[in-house]
Order: sequence, then structure tokens, then C-alpha cells
Amino acid sequence: MQTPIPNGPYKSTSDSDRDTNDHPNPVMHKLQSDDLACNVARADSPRLVLTHATDSESRSEIEDLLSPSYLSTPILNDTNLLSANVEINENISEHTPLLVHNNPSSNNHAHGYFKRFIHFFDARKIGILILMVFLMSIFGVVIYLTITDIDKAVNRAVEVNLETVGISGLTPFGLNAHIMGSVNVNYDKVDKFFQRNFLKFGSSMLGTLIITNIEPMEIYTRFIDVDSPFLHMVDSLPPPLEVLIGHNQTTSFDFISECTFADSNFLEILKYYNQIQSGDVDMDVKGIVTANMRSHFISVNVSDVEIHQFVRVSKDIMLPEVNLETLSVSTIEGSIEIEAFIKIMTDYAVDLSLDSMNWNLLLENCDQGLIEVGDWTSGPTLIRPQVPISVNVNGSIASVPQELLKECPGDGLSPFNRLIQNYLNELPIEIYLRASKDQNSNSLPEWLLDFLTEMNQKISIKLPPMYASPLTGVEISSSDIFVNDEQHSERDSFITNLNTNLSMWIENPVGVEFSVPRFKSNFTIQENEISDVLIKGGSTSGYNHVNITEILGFLNLALTMDNLEIDVLNPSRLGKLFNSLIHNNILDNELLYLVLEVQDLYVETPIMNTKISNLKFQPFQLMPKMVSPSAYDSSSFEKLLDQLNTTINSIYLLESTEHELRILADVSVFNPTNFTLDLPNEEITIGVQYNDTLLGHATLKDVYIPKQEKVNVSVESVIYSKSYKDKSKLEYFLSSYVSGGDNSSLIIDIVDNKVKNNHGLNEFIQELSFPNITLPNVDLSYPEEEVNSDSKNEITTNSCPFILEATIHLFTSEVELTVYNPISNSELQIEVFQAEAKHQDQILGYLLQRECLVVPPGIYKTPKLGIKINSIGMDILRKAINGELNVEVMAVLNVTLDQFDVQLLYKGSGLKSKIRF
Repeated sequence: MQTPIPNGPYKSTSDSDRDTNDHPNPVMHKLQSDDLACNVARADSPRLVLTHATDSESRSEIEDLLSPSYLSTPILNDTNLLSANVEINENISEHTPLLVHNNPSSNNHAHGYFKRFIHFFDARKIGILILMVFLMSIFGVVIYLTITDIDKAVNRAVEVNLETVGISGLTPFGLNAHIMGSVNVNYDKVDKFFQRNFLKFGSSMLGTLIITNIEPMEIYTRFIDVDSPFLHMVDSLPPPLEVLIGHNQTTSFDFISECTFADSNFLEILKYYNQIQSGDVDMDVKGIVTANMRSHFISVNVSDVEIHQFVRVSKDIMLPEVNLETLSVSTIEGSIEIEAFIKIMTDYAVDLSLDSMNWNLLLENCDQGLIEVGDWTSGPTLIRPQVPISVNVNGSIASVPQELLKECPGDGLSPFNRLIQNYLNELPIEIYLRASKDQNSNSLPEWLLDFLTEMNQKISIKLPPMYASPLTGVEISSSDIFVNDEQHSERDSFITNLNTNLSMWIENPVGVEFSVPRFKSNFTIQENEISDVLIKGGSTSGYNHVNITEILGFLNLALTMDNLEIDVLNPSRLGKLFNSLIHNNILDNELLYLVLEVQDLYVETPIMNTKISNLKFQPFQLMPKMVSPSAYDSSSFEKLLDQLNTTINSIYLLESTEHELRILADVSVFNPTNFTLDLPNEEITIGVQYNDTLLGHATLKDVYIPKQEKVNVSVESVIYSKSYKDKSKLEYFLSSYVSGGDNSSLIIDIVDNKVKNNHGLNEFIQELSFPNITLPNVDLSYPEEEVNSDSKNEITTNSCPFILEATIHLFTSEVELTVYNPISNSELQIEVFQAEAKHQDQILGYLLQRECLVVPPGIYKTPKLGIKINSIGMDILRKAINGELNVEVMAVLNVTLDQFDVQLLYKGSGLKSKIRF
């Protein structure tokens, strides 16, 4: 049998070859078996093996078996195999000698091993290998996903809560920190699935983890805002900590750890801390740990493990709230001595006892440098966790450094000026404290004393308001009020100038001797704290002066304010408020606030003399709001009217009609107040109302009423009788007035007030009214030549100013009257309809007929009028002959002045009558 040889002649098959064919090759046996399909599928490999014609038959068989043509052609019999090999071998030429030339001996060994490899990895075992490789790859991926960023996953799952970090005691080299908190483990916070489940499984196997520090933990800090280096702050050696690391486990811890401060870096840390100006301090805190971690199955030592944590701390934590409980200030030998009891509100978990210490108090100058002021000492202090710290403080200030009194560039205010302004604004006073290097006690550790002497601790103190001291009295010794607003007569406001001297008594709030030689001020009065200004005023020129004296714990402030200009911006509203105050002793249930600003305030004290500028006081209430208004008490106003000592010198008729009478009176009044009122070129009109009926108006022109002086003023009055009702009430009022006696029944209202030329002032005046005023006593001035002094005294005390005296003649049964007509330029026509006389309820007699009298100006003695005296009256009169008798007269008469007339009912009581024969 011949087989085709590639690129060569046919070769005869030897007997040995045939013997070999008689014993089939195992590979060939496999190819003829049912597994042929698997080997065919394997033939997709690009591997190609070609052999020379001199190779052995077995080698040729293997080559033929692995040839691409053979594997790519369906194998049905040997003929197909032969033809396939021939086809492939025909493609081999001398151009490819290396592909067909091989060492026979080496090829035999290599093909032997390959044969055994193919024999070992049959189709089934190759599949298992592929599966194992796939599983190993999956396992590797899982391990990678689990190990990658495992530290971040642990940090996310483990939450450490520090509930309290306190100080339980001091040591010579540091302090004992009392730390309480908890460790919460929640692996559900881990995002990656494999990490989350791996940690849950691993932690459940380990259960707990005991962490023991082998060396003290070094803690470093770096201030991010000022780009500081990492500074060694403290070394801490906490006790072993056993942590439950299972899922959803919580471990609470409470231990005391001794902390030792680094020798050289603590003050350096304080230096960087003080450089931070913002409210928050951003720090990068680093801990270097060398520790042993031990569980049930493992124990491992780790060293130089760095733990980083970014921490943000508010500087306000280091600024505790300080409450001033009591304050006592006095002046002793030129120094100001201060005793204070303060409470420091803090949440620090500190448990310490401190002895008495000396302190330096510092204030910022213009350049934000710190200047020491005074000497200060704190008493023994006990500090307990979560409890306010109570401290007794004593201070002595001998002088104030000039650096704090110099005006700073920019706003021109000195540091002391700013401090006073913050106090007036009810803002906390910010000071700095540091321990003095001169201490009386050495009980503090050296490191703490170094810390306290180098640290400028900022403290905020709230002082009691200045005007919390009650005003015990105000006395206005003099005040000049000038209103002349001709240039702005049409505007809705008005301006008045005020010169005043007043004294105020207040409780001494501080006990410091001081004086204010001069100052300037501006102020506003408003209905609320921020808007609705009613009045604004200020010093227009020159300075105001204050003289301050202390008497028995009270301060007397004698103020002299010159050229104070007051601008009433809302006169109508101000008038309503003032009117409500007059009537109800309240401000219409509103609150009035005074906002005061002082410029160029010169202050002299034993420790400094300085000028304070632009002080703005917080709005404070002028009068408290009352819940229930008190009844209007007009007695004070009535007393003022009585003190006017009003006297009518003369009355002139100006004009009359049937319904109106216009007269002009020359009146003398005394101003009992300390106010001078000056209203040049102005007319003030006052309305008089009786029993809800307007009787008339009185007008004053060019008013000038000096304080504590008697002046003459001209009053133009108009009396109305517009309707029957108005006339009847006017007649009733005049009847009561001319009848004399007690005028307490004559109650009038001062209403419908106005001014003519100043629109703003008019709006203010129109809102004022004075109800329920008892008509004051008004004297009449009689001609000196017509009445002697004795008669004048009798007249001024007489209840009826118009009937001066009466003489009854018994023999002729006549009466003769002396009357007074105050109208200087017109006569009075009096028609007496009827009259009768009584004495102690006994009728003496009556007028026989209607009498008509024409009374000229001045004092007039009437003709004798016939009367009828009854028998009882005759007996009474005989007993008083040549003497005097008090007679009560009742008469109905009609009085006519020009065209204006009224009918009166005269009821004269206490008329002294002379009884003649």
C-alpha cells in the first residue's frame, strides 16, 4: 500500500509499517470512535504540524490526524483521509524547508509527551479545567472588590461618638482626660455588596476586638486657615478597649486617660490659634498609634498607624457667657475700686479647684493690640462639670492708658469711646484676660501657669443698663419757650426754641466721682423703638452744661441747656398723646421712647479726662404703659389757674349783634411757673364750653408771658347766642356767675383751641382740651377814686362783684343800690322784673314795680326803689337799724349791652345791706 508523500514521490510501505497498521494507534482508535466529533471541534485551533517523508509511520499518522484538511473534512473512511493528506502536502514546496525539517530524535520525544498530554486531557477534563479557571477568576475579582478601599468601608461602618471629653484632674505634666462615648457598628452603611457581606461574616466570626496601646498615642494638629505645620500637641495612653465588632453592635466606653503636653509645641499651637480671626477653626488632627489588636483567633501588632480627622471648632466655645450678678464701684484715694460677683455659663466637663489668682485685664487699642488696664484678683474658685462657675473678682484701676483714649483713624472714636458705645447699645463688653506672672500661690502646675500667662482669653460681659436706675425727681428751675415759624407757617410741623435749666435726681448707679463740664446732644421722641418720630431736637450752637453732685447715694444732675431747637414733626399725633396724658394720666395706651445721641461729651474722673463722641443711647421708655387709666384729676390745673391771680382791669365793647357780642379786656395775670412763653406774631384762640354748649372764644395776640412775673395781656372775646338753646345755657351760666357765692358749681371745658399763623402749631393746639375745669376766681379792678380801700376790700371778698352795696330805708320803704358797670365805653340797660329779699329764710320784702335802670360805666348809685316790707321783715330790720344785715336777694332782670341782651336770674347771697331809718 502506498501513501502520498508531500512534495515527493510515493513511498512503499514496509512490513513494519504494515505491522503497525495491524495494531491500530490509540489515537487513531479514538478518531474512529464516537468521540471523533470532540476532536473535530478541537481542530479549530490554528496550530499546524507538518512532517518530512522520512518520519516514522506513527509520526505521520499523528501529523495527518492534526492536519487542517483532515480536521476540516468529514472523515468517513481511510480513502478520504489519504486524499486530504495528499491535498495538503501538495502545497508544501522547497520555499518552506523549515516547516518540514525537524530533528528526528527530538521530535520523537516531544511528540511522545504531547501524545500523553492529549491522552490525559480528554474532552471532559478540559471542561473541568476551564471551569476551575473561571471560578478562580471570579474568586479573584471578589477578593479584589472586597480588599479595595476596605479601610474606607470600615470607617463608614464604624461610628465613634464622643459624648463627653472632660478634665478630671491636673498632673505636673498634663491632665487626666475623662472620656465617655460609644462605638456603633453598622455594616449596612457600606455601599459595596461584597465588602458589606464580607465584613458582616468576618465580624460575626471574630465577635470582639481588644485594642491595647503599646506606646502612648501621639496627637498632632495643623491649623488649616493659617497653614501651620503639624504640631505635636499631646501624648495619650488610653486603657485597653474591647470593642464589639458585630453588625449593629454598640460599645460604650468610659475611661480616664492621662495626657502629657509636648514641651515645646504647646505655646506654638496657642500662637497659631490666636492668629485665626474667623469664628470657626478648621484643624487637621493626626494620631500616630502603635497598638496590639487581639481577638479569639488573631493577635497582631500594628505600628505607626496614622489616623486623620478634620475637625471644625467654633471659637465661640472659647468665649463663655459671663453674667454679672453684682457690681460695686467706689472711688478710694484717686483709684476706682471694683468688686464683682460673676457667673460663667459653661458646659465644660471640668472638675478642678483653683486658688486665688492674679490677672491682667486687657483692652484692644486702635491697632487691635492689647493694653493692660488695672490690677485684678479672683478668689478661690471651684469648677464642677456642667455647673456655672461662680467667681468673686476684685479690681483696682489707678489710671486709664492714653492709648485707649486716643482717637483712632477712620471714625475718629477712641477704644474707650467704642467700649462706652457698646455698653449703651446693651451689647456685651469684650475684654481679654491672662494670668499675671506674679502669683501669690504656686499650686498650679507649671504648664498650666505658662498656658494662662500666654493665652489672651476673650470674655464677653453683659453690664446692667445705665438707665436702669430710677428717676426719683425732676425740677425745672427755668425754661424759655420761643415759637416763631413764620417762614414755615404752612408746613405740617413747627419749630420751637428752648432754653432750660433743670435738675434730676437719680440713684447713683456706680458710685464713681465724675463730672461733665459740657456736651452737645440730639434727641428724638417716637412712638416705637425704630420709627414714627414725633419730635426731634438738638443743640444748635454752644454747649450744654451739667453739674453733678452726690448726696446720700443719690446723684443730682443740674443741666443747663441753651439754644435747644425742637422740631415737632407730627404735631397732630403729639397733641393727641399729650391730651390723653392730661385726661387719663396715660399716653393713649401707647409707649413713647426717647432716643438720645450725645456729641462731644467731656468727662472728668479721678482716673482720666477724656472726650467721648457720638454716643447713641438705646431707645428707652419715657412713661410706662398703664393697664387701667386713672380718673382725670383737674385739681392741679385748677390750682395753676387760681395762681394766675387774674384781674380784669377794663372791658371795652367792640361790636354787638343780636346773636354775638365782641369785647376786649385788659387782663393782668401772674405766671407762677418757671416757663417763659414767647409767641410773637401769633394769635392763640381758646374756646370755653359749658354744659356741652360753646359759649365763646378768647383770643390772645403776641403772647409773651415771662416766668414768675405779672404781666398785662389783651384778650379779645366773642360771646355767642346763636340759638334759643345756646342763649338759655348762656343765661344760666351768666346768672350763676353774677350771683357770686361759691363758683365750684361752674364747671367749664376748654375746647376748640387754635392758632392762626402757624399751621403745625395749630394742629397741635387743636388736639388739646381741658375738661371739667372749675371756673377760677377773677377779680375786677375798680376805679380808685370812686371807692375807698375798706370798701374795696369788702368788694374783693364780696360774692357778687357787680353789686357793691345796698341801703334799706325803713321809714320810706326804699332800697338804694351801688352797682358796678365794667364796660368802659358803653352803658348797661337793666330792667328789673321782680325782686325779693330774705334773711335766714324769712322774706323781708319785695320790689313794688318793674324798674328800668341805665347804668353808666364805672360805679353807679341807683335811685331809691320802692319796696314792700312785711311785718316780720319790719321786725327783723328794726333790730338791725343803723347796722348791717346779710340779705339774700333774688331778682329777675334783663341786661342789654348795645344790641346784645340776656335775661338773668340773680340770686345774691351774703349781700351786706345797711339798715337806715
